[in-house]
Amino acid sequence: MIQVNLTPHRGFLRASPEGSTETQKLFLLAQLTPQITTRAPLALTFVVDTSGSMREKVEGGKNKLELVTQALTSLVQSSDLTSSDQIAIVQFDDDASTLTNLTSDRGRLAQAVDALRKHSGGTMMGLGMLEALTNVASGSKNKRMMLLTDGATFDEDACRAVTGTYVAQGITITSLGVGDEFNEDLMGEISDRTGGRVIHVVAKNASPPASVLASDLPTVLGDEFRRAASEVITNLEFTLRGVKGVTLDRVTRVYPFLAEIDLARFEGGAKAKAGNLEASTQTAFLLELTLPPRPPAKVRIAQIGLTFDVPGEGVRGEIPPTDVVVEFTFDENQTAAVNPEVMGYVQQRNLEGLVKQAAQEAQSNPGQAAKTIEIARQMTVRLGNSAMTVALDQAKAELEQTKGISSGTAKTIKMGAKTQTIKVGGPNDGGAPSGGLPSDEEIRKLTGA
Repeated sequence: MIQVNLTPHRGFLRASPEGSTETQKLFLLAQLTPQITTRAPLALTFVVDTSGSMREKVEGGKNKLELVTQALTSLVQSSDLTSSDQIAIVQFDDDASTLTNLTSDRGRLAQAVDALRKHSGGTMMGLGMLEALTNVASGSKNKRMMLLTDGATFDEDACRAVTGTYVAQGITITSLGVGDEFNEDLMGEISDRTGGRVIHVVAKNASPPASVLASDLPTVLGDEFRRAASEVITNLEFTLRGVKGVTLDRVTRVYPFLAEIDLARFEGGAKAKAGNLEASTQTAFLLELTLPPRPPAKVRIAQIGLTFDVPGEGVRGEIPPTDVVVEFTFDENQTAAVNPEVMGYVQQRNLEGLVKQAAQEAQSNPGQAAKTIEIARQMTVRLGNSAMTVALDQAKAELEQTKGISSGTAKTIKMGAKTQTIKVGGPNDGGAPSGGLPSDEEIRKLTGA
């Protein structure tokens, strides 16, 4: 049901002399491609911010809420919504309410969209997420939620708490943040933990390449609806059991978008709920392991298994545990060789960390922030990620002119690092050029080799 390719960043790892305590990293690229196309009906709940700030006008004369209702109306009227798919609409401000339960009735949906305009108040996003949970959980087996807000919420702890319930129930959340005031780190955390995408929507005509215009919301929501409808694998979960001393430190979805995956540890291993897979689309995950010192030998260090739902066929599937076998050697020529595709994805993952670091540094040390942005920019050039190169160029220019980075620019580059990812490694897929490998010193720092 799923084609699985596992590729380590090195074919040979450095062996250790007797008595050594030095560990090293192994990066394992897992590329998954569903081999089925049958999809289940989609149950999608929109959770929409109706607080007072959503009445703020953007360029073009319409306010944010008007653009949202216009986008939802376009989706409800489109042929993308089939009679078997269902949509629910929930609003939140100081309070939260369900404007329509899950339905495919276009008339009811149109009334619910229109009713969004009747609400106003503060911003309590956690209440909206909690209100939506009953709807999403009662839907078909392909359950999704889209969360849209323009402001910082008063109940961040509640948001984090209810996100845990979404994770446990295998419900993916796409987060859309509009403008400059929302907490992008919170939005990113919510989407990361549920295996979803995060999108920055800007209210200006001069849209950076790593974000989308508010006026393009109808297209954005339509695209996200079609992606959700094409998911044929849901509730994907990795299970890794390592031999003594081997630990799974991190799992990151690195293509087609970036998301850090929560780990649930148990004695001898860990599990990671990794979200959903689209039909006929390769999704790449990066697993980071720490290995204890080893003498020269070819050994099994871990087993990796996959379980998942196939909602279109009503079954729970699995990929039996696969051995991860590596060879340790003292031969420096063998240990020097790295896989450029895997290392390209390592760089793509690390780009997000550099961008976050630069945004933080810009608040107190603009000179250091400029250096960090330049390092990140060089990484995007090596990868061939032109959208992020342009976005970082704009951030660096702003930093030089104003000695800081605005909230909007910080959101664009931080959220862009998650969404503006590229497929690495193939000859015709936009991957990194042959000169795109990191330097020997960068490899040493990344891998401990």
